[in-house]
Parts: sequence; C-alpha cells; structure tokens
Amino acid sequence: MRSEPVLITGASGLLGANLVLNWLQLGWPATALYCKHPVSFGVPSFGVDLCDAKRIRDLVEHQRPAWIVHSAAATSVDWCEDHPAECYRVNVDASRNLAAAAKAVGARFAYISTDAVFDGSKGSYKESDLVCPLNVYARSKVLAEQAVTELLPESLIIRTNIYGWNLQDKLSLAEWMLKNFETKTQFQGFDDVVFSPILVNDLASLLAQMLIQDLKGVFHVAGSESCSKFAFAEQLAEVFGHDRRFVERAYLDDARLRASRPRNTSLQIGKARLALDCSIPGIRDGLERFKRLHETGYTAGLKRAAIQGGLV
Repeated sequence: MRSEPVLITGASGLLGANLVLNWLQLGWPATALYCKHPVSFGVPSFGVDLCDAKRIRDLVEHQRPAWIVHSAAATSVDWCEDHPAECYRVNVDASRNLAAAAKAVGARFAYISTDAVFDGSKGSYKESDLVCPLNVYARSKVLAEQAVTELLPESLIIRTNIYGWNLQDKLSLAEWMLKNFETKTQFQGFDDVVFSPILVNDLASLLAQMLIQDLKGVFHVAGSESCSKFAFAEQLAEVFGHDRRFVERAYLDDARLRASRPRNTSLQIGKARLALDCSIPGIRDGLERFKRLHETGYTAGLKRAAIQGGLV
C-alpha cells in the first residue's frame, strides 16, 4: 500500500482520532491537529486554531503533507443554531484557510461533510441531488463545501453519518444509546428520522482507499443500509445483548428541538462502491465490529491517546 504523509484535523474528535489510529495501523505517516484537547498518538501533534490563517499556512508549509483530511468541525446542531457567527467561523473560515494552505503547497484535500446538507424530504440522496440545508450547522457545511471546491476544484468531498468510539468523554450516538441500555435507563429513539450510519473505522478504511486512488469530487460514503434512529437502537441492543424495551419509540415533532432537523437523509452509495470496487458494511456488520473493537481493547487504546499521551 502506498503511504504518503497525511495531515488530519480534529484529531481529538470522534472522526479525527479514529482516522489517525486506523491509518497508523495501515502504516501511514500522519500529523495530527487538535484544538482544545491534547492528544498524542506517537506522531507529530499540534494544538492550533484553524481560524488562524497564518498559523495554518506556516504549519502546512513546514509539514508539507501529500493530503490534508479536514474532519474538524462544530457539530452540535443546537449550539450552532444559537451561535451562527462562531459556527461559520469554525466550519467555513477554517475550511477555507486549510484549502488555501493546501493549494499553496500542492497538497490534495479531503473535506468531511455531512448528510445534513439535504432537507430530508425524500431520502436516498445521490451526489447530484441539490442540497437544501435546514439549519445553521447544515448551511455552514454547504458553505464549507463550496469554499473548498472554489479554491481546489479537484478536492474530495465526503458526505457521511458516523458513529463509533470516542476519544473524549462525550458520547457519540451509539455510545449514548449503549450507556442507557447498560444502566437500564429509558430513552427515546426517533422512528421518523432515517439515516445511513457507518462505523467510523469502516469510513477510515474506505477513505484511505479513496486517497490511494486520488479520487476527486463529491462522494456519499455511508452504510449500505438505512434505518430509523429507533431501529438503530434496537439493533444495537440486540448485538450487545441488552433489553431493547429500554428504547422508546418517539417522533421528531414532539421533541421541540432548537434547530430544525431533516427526517430522511439516507444516502445512495453506488458511486463510492463502484469507484472502490468493494462492499460497504450494513448496519448489523458495523455494529458487530463496533462491539468487537471494544472487546479487543481498541477503545482503551483510543482513550490512552488522550489520558497517557500514547497508545499501547
């Protein structure tokens, strides 16, 4: 496998941390950028404000990566709704700064976007479907896609919806559901919100192949199956051997959330599957791997990257 230096942003987040760890296991040299939560994977790691254009330009010039994979973002939908200026600064301005730095050194660029760019009115979205964001967070991701492609027309844009094990104490969707099952705490799962979830480790493997093939353009890289959040919780309970009765069927209109949410952001992945010539896991396969990672010590190793400054 070809291994070229990759700079990964958001290395203390759910996606970034798992990208660094998975790609290290593939033998890829990586540089990790984080913001407020220091990490050490045994690779060059830098704390940096991605909105500091000069700092980013100097760092990229010094590291000279072959690829920049930009996974850092403000992702709390309701926080973004209440703090639009800061959301656009973190999600749009930072993306533009990184793309400009990549252009200056001739690095390829991969931007991790979201299925939330669609309004969820029909589902089964293709890459060619028009985006229609419903909230500030989603609009910021659309604007970031546009900023990146304006500077780097041959950039790689990945739209996805991930779950997995988190390096930080905050919980991803699957971790939050699992904790509720483990503590026998009743919780709600939306039965009218449909998505195509993919385990972050599976996304990392697929993304590595996309970088190897120098793919460009927009790709939907998600699970090969779609389901409601409620059905996802039920399958999670079954895989981990918990009582599914602790998840209660709920509906979006009753939640009174701060920001509007799309109801069906399921994605068609035929373009990615064809380009990569490989199978992409469905929900059950992804959840079973999610469980195996915990049982084989992956989760503990991931946490040690933040706690002890190194992986075992």
